[in-house]
Amino acid sequence: MTKRFTITLSDNIMKIIDKVEMGNTKTEKLKNIILSWLAEKSLISSTAKKKLGL
Repeated sequence: MTKRFTITLSDNIMKIIDKVEMGNTKTEKLKNIILSWLAEKSLISSTAKKKLGL
C-alpha cells in the first residue's frame, strides 16, 4: 500500500535536499532521507521484528 503526501518545505530545507546525493529526484531524496532516519531510530527493524514475531 502506498500513500501520497503534500508537504511544504522552506527554501533553506530545499537547498539542503538538493545537495543530498541519495537519489536522482527530489522525491527520491526525500524518501531516502525519511527511510534513513527511520532506520537510524530503529523503527524499521523493530517493526519488522514485531511482524515476524521475533
